[in-house]
Amino acid sequence: MPSNDPPNIELGHTIDFLSDVPQRLVVEISRKRLALREILTWRKETVLSFPKLIGEPVEIFIDNQIIARGEVVVINDHYGVRISEITHPTDKPSQSRI
Repeated sequence: MPSNDPPNIELGHTIDFLSDVPQRLVVEISRKRLALREILTWRKETVLSFPKLIGEPVEIFIDNQIIARGEVVVINDHYGVRISEITHPTDKPSQSRI
């Protein structure tokens, strides 16, 4: 995908060569602090509940930097995320990350 960035005059090239560098994408639904004693009680089929409500936006991160928000969708029995907002580089996650 070509970049619309102006070429770097000093180096004489654009950053197009970086467009194929793999990035680790994380979609965070929620976080929660738990005591180890609670974790040690888990068994098969234990259900964990989180404070996030259905319909609240999830946050999308690359390298611990929030880049977007969206909503969880189901596509042929798989989860997906519909992007609803591209964030500004100075945006912070909506709740404290534990």
